[in-house]
Amino acid sequence: MQRLLMLFLLSAAALLAVITVAPAAAAASDWKGKTETREGVLHVLNPAEPAEPPMEITLDERWRIGGDSESEDEFFGVIMEIATGTDGTVYILDTQLHQVSIYSPEGEFIRAIGHEGEGPGEFRRPGNLILLPDGNIGVVQTMPGKIVMLSPEGKPLGNYPVPEAPGSGVRFFTACQRAGDNVLIGVSEFSQSETGFKTIFHIIAVNPKGEQTASYLSIENQRDAANLVFDEKESSGFGTPWVAGKDGRVYASKAFDAYRIDVWRPDGSLDRVIEREYQSRTRSGEEMDRASRRFRVRINNAEPERKISKTDRDIFRMFPRADGTLWVLSSRGGFSAPKGVLGVFDVFDAEGKFVRQVSLKGQGSIERDGLFFSGERLYVVTDLVSARFAAFGGGESGAAEEEADTEPMSVICYQLGQPLHGMKR
Repeated sequence: MQRLLMLFLLSAAALLAVITVAPAAAAASDWKGKTETREGVLHVLNPAEPAEPPMEITLDERWRIGGDSESEDEFFGVIMEIATGTDGTVYILDTQLHQVSIYSPEGEFIRAIGHEGEGPGEFRRPGNLILLPDGNIGVVQTMPGKIVMLSPEGKPLGNYPVPEAPGSGVRFFTACQRAGDNVLIGVSEFSQSETGFKTIFHIIAVNPKGEQTASYLSIENQRDAANLVFDEKESSGFGTPWVAGKDGRVYASKAFDAYRIDVWRPDGSLDRVIEREYQSRTRSGEEMDRASRRFRVRINNAEPERKISKTDRDIFRMFPRADGTLWVLSSRGGFSAPKGVLGVFDVFDAEGKFVRQVSLKGQGSIERDGLFFSGERLYVVTDLVSARFAAFGGGESGAAEEEADTEPMSVICYQLGQPLHGMKR
């Protein structure tokens, strides 16, 4: 059962590229939406078009590593996270190599820390990375869920304290983010019953003492073992985009085919709901086949029925910025972006008003590559999507053909510049 759940979790998680972002300014001078209060919660209802004209940024490449380089310091297995410290130091988490590679702001290798295992400072299949307020590094192990702390020099510092798992079920940490002094954890819990198993996904905030201080989104699903059906639209939170802003607010888009974002205050109370008029993007036949291959579950070496959506998830990723604005990558903004554009982002102001769309121009594709925003930089990891699925057991014949065409993985560092600097209509 643990093997089944692990494969299901990793296959769903690998569909997503990982991103954190820098500030940007925006204004809604001609906003044509409206607000309503429903059951005491503010709903911001946006039209399909933004208030301001579209803008674009041509990204400035600063350096790239990996690819055809013969240096062992530039060899990558499967990258799961890239983060930038306050001094510009770059941290790259590699789940296949079981290590964190550290580079200077100029892309020069400094050292690699961490090892595979169960001992102090060791971990298996790490899925996430956070930079703690004291300057140390937290490596997130997916199962069993724990956060292993290391110094920048690689010294083991124990585990970040987290609340104990309830009951005797299996617990995963699907993602972690830092919000001030607290750590936000996406937790998936599984428990078996006589008729099947139950899954619960929820987001919690944990302080440095290991105390839960707040709870946000919660999704529960009961599955019948006698009639197992795995619906892509009901993945029990695995594919749910969520992110924490620097002000501690939490954003999550629960529905697969609704452009809706719930926003919570740091204390766990619902602040507002942001909605936008949106037409779901229909997948091509080839995209349907690819989605079917990537959404895999096995039970006793057999695959249960799978229901694959004819449309993409409306909201693909969300990126809160330091000034309170929120950048959203929709299915159309990601998968239907023009050639030479990494993505077209919907920008909402601090109140949730849709103010403009911003195109980022540069090498890369959200469908093939990993995108990691951090500070004023954007890191593109080439061919990351295929590499993740191959590593996590997602390689059917079609996926193997995709993998055969991939080049050695590269990390490209782009400079975004100052907020709105370099943008043009």
